[in-house]
Amino acid sequence: MYRESPAACVLAGRVSRRFSKELANAERNYEDFLDDLFSTDPNYAAVRTLKVPRVEEVKRQLPAGTALVEYVLAADSLEIFVVTSGDLRAKSIPVRASDLQGKVEFLRDVLLRKQTNEWKLPAKSLYQTLIAPIEDAGWLRGISRIYIVPHAILHYLPFAVLTRRGGNSSRFLVDDYVLAYLPSAATLVYGGKTTTSTSSVLAMAPSSTRLRYTQQESQNVSAFFPGS
Repeated sequence: MYRESPAACVLAGRVSRRFSKELANAERNYEDFLDDLFSTDPNYAAVRTLKVPRVEEVKRQLPAGTALVEYVLAADSLEIFVVTSGDLRAKSIPVRASDLQGKVEFLRDVLLRKQTNEWKLPAKSLYQTLIAPIEDAGWLRGISRIYIVPHAILHYLPFAVLTRRGGNSSRFLVDDYVLAYLPSAATLVYGGKTTTSTSSVLAMAPSSTRLRYTQQESQNVSAFFPGS
């Protein structure tokens, strides 16, 4: 049986104690940093403490023509909340979480397959569950931009490919609305103002990907910026 020499054991003990001390110092420095951030940045503090904004605060962040659609998935139902600058509405859809998860996973799987239309059926089915109920109720009338707040398996759903019949052809959800994703409604209120620059851009794309034109897109987008 192999046994470490006494000298090796002493050295290992010293190294372990040194790393433990460095870890303890790093943890203290991180805690001090968070304390300073909480005291100087109220937006960060609100988000980190999961402060829930009032509905009126969310409404004020939504310009005309914009809606926030939030989903909450329970075991046997899907709750859909639609917030605009003037209203808050809610609808409960009877659907099993396991069934919805199966449809989302199947759609994601077939989207990766080449030369197949198998994705169209689950894409239409999910449209009927997630979008059609609030469209049919007229809650998206006059809306051109949607903030989507997904939940559970819906975090992995590409909403843009959801389709419905429109005349003699199918229409994608992204054909009718500009889509954006948010982790929560609180992001609109506590996200803080960001500064943007139109002087330059850094665009990157993976060298190996199933998305064939990402590198071309990253190059073409530079045409929208006057700088390099």
